[in-house]
Amino acid sequence: VPGELARRLDSVERGDDGCAEGYHGPKCELCNEPDQYFKQADAKCHACASAWRTLGWAVLGVMVVLLLVALAFLLAQRNHWLEQGAFVRGVTKTRSTWRLVGMQ
Repeated sequence: VPGELARRLDSVERGDDGCAEGYHGPKCELCNEPDQYFKQADAKCHACASAWRTLGWAVLGVMVVLLLVALAFLLAQRNHWLEQGAFVRGVTKTRSTWRLVGMQ
């Protein structure tokens, strides 16, 4: 495994557990720094994202979902899909088309 070999050093350079500096564990896949995580794709330790950054992405995701729901509602309202009976007719039409093409 190339990543594992890169983390291990020969006996002259290795530390107490045979891992390169910054790594430890049975396969040298644990990072010594508490604010880092090991990524198997490139076999290196990477800094953890801050909580504020993670929270920012979560808030952005929620905002995008709310925007899409609002747009769908406005589209449905504009096309009169929300009028009494229109939604049921749409579902019935979709269901009969679904059966027409052989689905159950």
